[in-house]
Amino acid sequence: MKRVLTTILLLCWAAVALAQTDASTVELDRTTASDLQGRLKLSLEIPLGQKWMLTWNEEGRVKQNMGKMDVILSGVRVRYSPLKFLDATTEYTLLTERTGKGWRNKHRSETSIVGKLSVGQFDLSLRELMMLIWSDFEIDRNTTPQPSLTMRTQLRGAYRNASRWTPYAYTELFVLCNARDRVQNCLSEKIGRRGYVSCLRLVAGSVMKINNKNRMNFYYMVNLDRSLRAAYDYPSGDLTQWTLGRMSGHVIGIDYTFSL
Repeated sequence: MKRVLTTILLLCWAAVALAQTDASTVELDRTTASDLQGRLKLSLEIPLGQKWMLTWNEEGRVKQNMGKMDVILSGVRVRYSPLKFLDATTEYTLLTERTGKGWRNKHRSETSIVGKLSVGQFDLSLRELMMLIWSDFEIDRNTTPQPSLTMRTQLRGAYRNASRWTPYAYTELFVLCNARDRVQNCLSEKIGRRGYVSCLRLVAGSVMKINNKNRMNFYYMVNLDRSLRAAYDYPSGDLTQWTLGRMSGHVIGIDYTFSL
């Protein structure tokens, strides 16, 4: 009888422990926030023949309701236009971002293909872009992919007219392809990868042509960001939190471009 009672107590204890572990594993915390942000970008275009274009970019971004400089971006892009309706680009960007301990660097590489179509006075385009981001600083590889791989699909439309202003709008979908999945213990279990939609971007704006060498771009952007993130306790490696964060970023942007 004592053995039977002992066995029952052990089974009950194991069931309670398992239930508690499962609850902590599958429970998903949800957070929601919004922010007013700004972007200012300066670009220099250097034609390299009829089909090639070299562009140098400098950009600053502010967040926290326009109260904090968050990221400075310096980039170089090469565009090749073999056909009237087709562009191919590759770009490298150094991202210097502010943290509580100072500034740190990330690197971004982008490769894209753009197909273009004109219908009446409307210029339509579809862009497929592959983006890689990696860091100079130490990261937790159990929670953050290194590098991260994101596929971006953009559908854009612009209205051609006789004025200096060319209004446009586009929508863009971001898919993070190699996000780190969560496990019960990151030290004893192999962490797999998963993909999910990390951002939906909606933009409306207008390009103002000042003259043949100068133009400006004014736009309003909404970024609907999503991030799935696990947190582990070290040195045990146990999962402590599984969070879905939502951020609505409302961005006011101005770009200035000078062409040689």
